[in-house]
Amino acid sequence: MRKVNKKMKRIIRILLNLTALGHFVEFGFALYENAYITATLGLIFGVIEITGGFLLLDEVKVNK
Repeated sequence: MRKVNKKMKRIIRILLNLTALGHFVEFGFALYENAYITATLGLIFGVIEITGGFLLLDEVKVNK
């Protein structure tokens, strides 16, 4: 497997956190519109992406 450099991991982590933020905004709008299934899915995917961003951050710190 090909190694990814630190700069690329940082970019991926930032993009994961930005898309997670988008999912949380989607969650808010879905609740406003009483779309509870969409709100639940948005919240779940937002949590998964922000968790991935934090796990990637820990990996970058370990590899220093």
